[in-house]
Formats: sequence, structure tokens, C-alpha cells
Amino acid sequence: MRKIGYHSTSEEQGMKILSQKIFFESSEKNWLGKGIYFWGSSDICNGFDEAQWWAVKYKKFTKYLIIEVEIDSNNFLDLIDNEEHKSKFGIIKDRFIEKHIEAGKNVQDFEEYLIFKIIDNEFDFDFIIAFTHGSDFRYRKIGFNFNVVTRPQIQICVKKHNCIVALKRMEI
Repeated sequence: MRKIGYHSTSEEQGMKILSQKIFFESSEKNWLGKGIYFWGSSDICNGFDEAQWWAVKYKKFTKYLIIEVEIDSNNFLDLIDNEEHKSKFGIIKDRFIEKHIEAGKNVQDFEEYLIFKIIDNEFDFDFIIAFTHGSDFRYRKIGFNFNVVTRPQIQICVKKHNCIVALKRMEI
């Protein structure tokens, strides 16, 4: 399966990525766990636009690059189109939340990245792809949850660098 993703970063870091062909991995506490993150596209969201939004609005870079990559692998967790994957993920998530509550913890304090940490340890996926909620982070940080998704985003988290088969600098 081939996927196109967009990575936004500072101009300085972007030039290093383009010359060395090596991306910085995020920590395990990000949306889909540890890995290299890219914005994906679909009929309802544009990965390039989301990468630009992330660079300008969230990171507040004055100088930034967007790098387009081609990701190629048949070994991935698809939480968008694969019903079996979504069902298994839901079962794992429900079990973790139950254990969290049984331990006397508040469900609002549950951190979803813990599920992906277990998935990373038990499975050998090259990447994970999922819709994420891109609403205003300021409100989510204080515990306000949204039911209406006004900014659907696709995140692609690459776990294995070798499935990135091409990259290029995009014009902004």
C-alpha cells in the first residue's frame, strides 16, 4: 500500500532531513505512539494544508518546510478503512479503560498513547494511519471535550524508516 504524507518542520530541521534523509522520531506520548508523523489526505481533509496549519498556527514557525513523502508497506494498522483493525483496536482500548477505572483512576485522565505503546511492543507494524481530532488544543488541554469534529485530520505514524521510499520539498 502506498500512502503520501506531509511533514512540516522548521526550515533548519527540514534542510537536515532533506540532506540526510533521516527524520526525528517523536516520543511515545504522541497521538499514535512513537514514530515519525505525517499528515495524510482524504476526501474530507488535505494533508498538505494540515501540515501548513501545524507549522504556522500550532508551532508558530516563521520559516518552515513541508516535505512530501511516499510510504510503501503492506504491514500497517489501518484505523480508517479496515473494519477488522478498527474493531480490534476498540476491544483493546475498552480493556485498557476498564483496567484504568478498576485501578481507581478517573477515565478523563486516560492517555490513549498507552494503547499504542502496547501495540508497538506486541506487533511489528511499519506504520499506523488514523483519523485524529484537530480541534483547538487550548480547550483539550484543560479537559474540554468536543463532540463535533470541525477539523478532521489524518495522521500517519511511521514506525520503520525503511518504508519511506521517496521524499521531496514542497513549494509553500
